[in-house]
Amino acid sequence: MALAEDVQSSLAQKIKKFSETRQVQGGNKIGNRVWFPEIRFRQYIKLDGCNLTAENEETTTQGIRTHGITFDLTKTVLPDPSDPDSADWGIVSFTEGVQWGEIVFRFIKPYTPTPYGTGDLYGSMEFSPVKLYLFGMQELQDVEQPHRLLVLLQHYQTQYCAFIG
Repeated sequence: MALAEDVQSSLAQKIKKFSETRQVQGGNKIGNRVWFPEIRFRQYIKLDGCNLTAENEETTTQGIRTHGITFDLTKTVLPDPSDPDSADWGIVSFTEGVQWGEIVFRFIKPYTPTPYGTGDLYGSMEFSPVKLYLFGMQELQDVEQPHRLLVLLQHYQTQYCAFIG
């Protein structure tokens, strides 16, 4: 039993590693004046059993604010990683050398989890239940990252979170 839990935990850690992206914007200075304050973005997925949490963190000099969602993987349709033409996952190119990944998680009716937010901006917002959630992966270092993440998520769902569709 302990070995099975270790394997599941190890796979969950791999998923977190492959899901994590970071980007820094701003911090521009003209002389001694900061023209646009630095903002650090971090996106990641973490798993706790069959609960998947997808979060976006924004760190500024004022603090950290998050926007995310926690949902049941047994009630979620994952995009097919073997379909490179899927509308539910892919790579978005903004400028030469700057690429982001996108993955859409679709939830099985009537399941509609509710996103959440913390911090000065998101903490004051009201969120409504959603039928799908778009997970963005900003500034990919490797264009294979979304594909590898989906393969790992599909394996995790198959092994530990029997899909209830």
